[in-house]
Amino acid sequence: MMKYQEGVGIVPAVLLSLLLLGGCASSTPKAEDAPATRPVPQTVEEADAQDRESAPSTLWRFDAPRDAEQVSSAPVKTLIRQATIERDAGLMDRAAASLERAVRIEPRNAFVWGMLAALRLEMDMPREASSLARKSNSLAQNNPFVQLRNWRVIAEAEDIVDDDADADEAEDKVDSLEELLGDYDEEWWP
Repeated sequence: MMKYQEGVGIVPAVLLSLLLLGGCASSTPKAEDAPATRPVPQTVEEADAQDRESAPSTLWRFDAPRDAEQVSSAPVKTLIRQATIERDAGLMDRAAASLERAVRIEPRNAFVWGMLAALRLEMDMPREASSLARKSNSLAQNNPFVQLRNWRVIAEAEDIVDDDADADEAEDKVDSLEELLGDYDEEWWP
């Protein structure tokens, strides 16, 4: 039978208890560590101004992809090329069907949704165009290049259906993005 050596079991027991007690320690936050509070805005204009002031400067990703070729799979690229040829030939319904197939393959591809929105606008379907462009914007998140093209589609679509409030909002977005992006002037279709 193995004889127990004195003192050997104490070291691990002390280390274990120190680890357990260290995990229970907590520090009390100091008042200067608390985030600064802002006054509650009284008007919509004040709230908008406050949001703009507090918005992070890295809200937009300027390194974001600028076209579908950069983010799409090979089958989707093929469908986009096919839709472009069909659109140029005046076969709008077939072009739309090609883009819809691309959307089924890559439902989170903001570029395909945006191209479909622009096509629907050309097909004189402004309500659907606006809805599709908004869907594309929701997927594009911080991509200003996609957002700018979508807001242009939305502005034109809302103007066609005489929704002045939404058209004005979209125009404001277009103006601010154009100011932000400078000379970037790409459209959905080459």
